[in-house]
Amino acid sequence: MGSAGQFEGREAHIMKRLLKFLVWLSGIALLIVAALLVVLPLVVNPNDFKEDISQAVKDATGRELSFHGDITLSLFPWLGVELGGVSLANAPGFGPEPFAEVGGAVVKVRLLPLLSREVEISTLSLKDLRLNLSRHADGRSNWDDLGGPAAPATAGAKAAVPSAPLPALAALAIGGVAVENAQLRWDDQSTGQHVQLGQFNLKSGAIIPGQPVVVSLSTAFATAAPPRRGRLELAGELDFDLAFTRIKLQQLRLNTQLQGEALPAPEVALVLTGAADLDLETQRHRLHSLSLSTTLTGPELPEGRVTATLAADLDLDLAAETAVVRGLDLNTLGIQAQGRLRAVHILSAPSVTGELTLPPFNARTVLKKLRGEALDTADPQALGAVGARLAFAVDETQARLTALTATLDDSTLTGTAGVSNFAHPAVRFNLKLDGIDADRYLPPPGDSPVAATPAGAGAAGAAALPLETLRALDIEGRLAVGRLKIAKLHLQDIQARLQARDGVLLLQPLGAKLYGGRYQGDLALDVRGDAPVIKMNERLEMVQAGPLTRDLLREELVSGLGDLTVTLSARGLDPDAALRSLNGTAVVNVTQGGIRGLNLAKAIKAEYAPSLQRALGNSGELDQTLFRRLGLTARIKNGVASTGDLTLDSAQLHVLGQGNVNLLTEQVDLRLEATPKGQFEKQMGQFAGIAIPVNVRGTYTELQTTIDLDEALKRAAKARLGRRKQKLEEELKRKAEAEKAKVRARLEAKKAKAKEKLEEELKGKLKGLFP
Repeated sequence: MGSAGQFEGREAHIMKRLLKFLVWLSGIALLIVAALLVVLPLVVNPNDFKEDISQAVKDATGRELSFHGDITLSLFPWLGVELGGVSLANAPGFGPEPFAEVGGAVVKVRLLPLLSREVEISTLSLKDLRLNLSRHADGRSNWDDLGGPAAPATAGAKAAVPSAPLPALAALAIGGVAVENAQLRWDDQSTGQHVQLGQFNLKSGAIIPGQPVVVSLSTAFATAAPPRRGRLELAGELDFDLAFTRIKLQQLRLNTQLQGEALPAPEVALVLTGAADLDLETQRHRLHSLSLSTTLTGPELPEGRVTATLAADLDLDLAAETAVVRGLDLNTLGIQAQGRLRAVHILSAPSVTGELTLPPFNARTVLKKLRGEALDTADPQALGAVGARLAFAVDETQARLTALTATLDDSTLTGTAGVSNFAHPAVRFNLKLDGIDADRYLPPPGDSPVAATPAGAGAAGAAALPLETLRALDIEGRLAVGRLKIAKLHLQDIQARLQARDGVLLLQPLGAKLYGGRYQGDLALDVRGDAPVIKMNERLEMVQAGPLTRDLLREELVSGLGDLTVTLSARGLDPDAALRSLNGTAVVNVTQGGIRGLNLAKAIKAEYAPSLQRALGNSGELDQTLFRRLGLTARIKNGVASTGDLTLDSAQLHVLGQGNVNLLTEQVDLRLEATPKGQFEKQMGQFAGIAIPVNVRGTYTELQTTIDLDEALKRAAKARLGRRKQKLEEELKRKAEAEKAKVRARLEAKKAKAKEKLEEELKGKLKGLFP
């Protein structure tokens, strides 16, 4: 605002100086007229006074005034003077070209009406004016010396006594003004600005206060920084009072053509029409029926040309510092916008409020005009209806959308948003989207990328911005989305909070409902260092894995009810670089599901028991491995996920495994230990109860299964030997136990016989003692 005020003040100073010069020049002409009127009776030739006039000018300004033509007088019925060529030298240090040069000028006043205080002037004519205005880098201009320094006030000077007012004119009439073939050159070395006007022509009809006068103006112009050239034509009716405080402009028409650099197109044409009521006393102005038509022409534009029209009415009160714009109407490329604006404190601290309505339009048609070809989207009807309605407030420190409703086909976005501190913008928002099918607006299905999780999508969005932009972000806001479909991934009730400040961007918390379960996650992006660091924590709970993998990976690879927890970090914003530096952990747990394209039981049966193919039932027919539970813990290092505790439990197999998956190349390399169980174990004969080695390799969608036959046979043989050894050991143990039993029996018999004999001997002895 300060620099703009200085510029306006400087330009006003220039115009004041220029007006003084014109008044001074007119005064010279009137002095010449007065002098000639005195000496005419003495038959004195006015051309004899050229040297005296030039000397007087030089004494007053220090510059040479040169006459290049005759001075001609007229007395009756017109009192006037006609000058031939005249020029005024430039100020010292500003070059040899004249400051001003006139090819001819005519001023005449009808003599008799002067007796009745009526001034009737013929057409004021000025031909071939050449005016050179210059300013040096130090601020000196070539008109500073023309006004002369103001006389200092003396301490003892008496107060000036007001003179009696001049008698009012009974009437004033000017036959017209005619300026022909004028040129003006403005060279400002302090700013590098260079402007040149040429072929300047101004013509008016009779000028009588209170009556409209037709005015027309035309000029060619050129600027040096930036290089531009063009032509301007102005026409209209001007009406004003004698005090020149009330001015009316009617049938105003301004045509401008522009060519050159720093323009929106190689050629720009502007047409402004309208009317104005100006009150210079109350400073209340009204501009009504304004219409601005802009036409851009260039080979890069649709059909080589774009036209825009803007219409409005403006009420301006400079005293109250208010402005009101009504009936704002913008039309271009089939887009129409209506609105109204109100501004207060327009001269001190401008503040604008307003409303804008954008009725629904076919954005697809507009984009086709701009691009020259139709936009290729999955849904050919997408972008068929785009509109908006908003209220806003803007001042020197902030801009706010106080109410926003935007529509895109079947989607509606509502909320508020704002930006403050324009030097370092701080953005705040609170937005709600009822729902959108983003797939409609993406290119048709083909080699489209795999869908990302909400946190991953946020990281991908940030990757499109330069690092310096990311570091400078100051954002805080919330976004709620009722329904979202993107890359065939379906989400509901999305809640996201975005924060960005001091080089750290946070998306937390992130939440959504999807596929019967719940997603929770957060994203942190740190761009304070040379390499951006991404950290993600994501969790899926009770999600239907079948529909999810079908939409996420384009094929239903895994079905069942699943939980997934991942903690990841990566460096860099390029997707490949981020994957190569990806580190973290993942925990997977899926119940009551299946793995499509991989049937371990069928592969084992085909290898070892061809005669029992039918035993696989529906599982084999579906080419999948059904399971009660699938779980694993993976450690991710430099984009490779490794696991050592993969577990799969099904009705036919119990599987343990380990291996790795390259997330960048999507290559899978797993080694499984599949042990038959249940009815399947009974059908496996010699391999019953054997953990069969299975290698699974390939890509996500093309897995290949191979059986390690040698190792399986070794295990089966070892199992047979084990069983035989166990049987032999059991037989030996049985025989040993039988022998032990026989020995025990013989010992018992001997003990019993010895006892019996002892008892008999004891009886005999007792009989001897008692005969």
